[in-house]
Amino acid sequence: MGCFSYICPKCGKHIYSDKYGNCVGEEVHLALLDEGVVVEEMYGRYNSYGNVHVGNGSYHGLNNKPVPQPTLDINSQEGCHIWQYKSWDEVVDMCFDGDEHSGIVAIHKDCFDGKFPNIISKDDPDQGWESDDENDDEEEEEELNDADQKDGE
Repeated sequence: MGCFSYICPKCGKHIYSDKYGNCVGEEVHLALLDEGVVVEEMYGRYNSYGNVHVGNGSYHGLNNKPVPQPTLDINSQEGCHIWQYKSWDEVVDMCFDGDEHSGIVAIHKDCFDGKFPNIISKDDPDQGWESDDENDDEEEEEELNDADQKDGE
């Protein structure tokens, strides 16, 4: 399974994810929406897999009550908060069933005004790994092409 990445609905910019598993993703507020209603929420450093790392002030709430410790299961990354409202497979189905009112909404810490919209975030085609320098992608592609040419010599 690939990574999950989002565009913040408040500012329209991507949410940097944790590309290398070092708990360095952006601080983000996540909510799981079911038919436009927030049923569960998380706050912390985004981990690229639809949830946040435990620690450093992270929060996880279900039905407006804190979830004290993450539940780890076979479908999770150790050390991350896990959605409790439904199984992970059901959460993924919610995200990709075409209903813009059911799935995950992700908002940057600095964009969050205490309220979640009733529609989910758009997917980030760059998986939250895009750099601030738009030229980086072109430079990386040139380096890969150069390496391919050298391999073919």
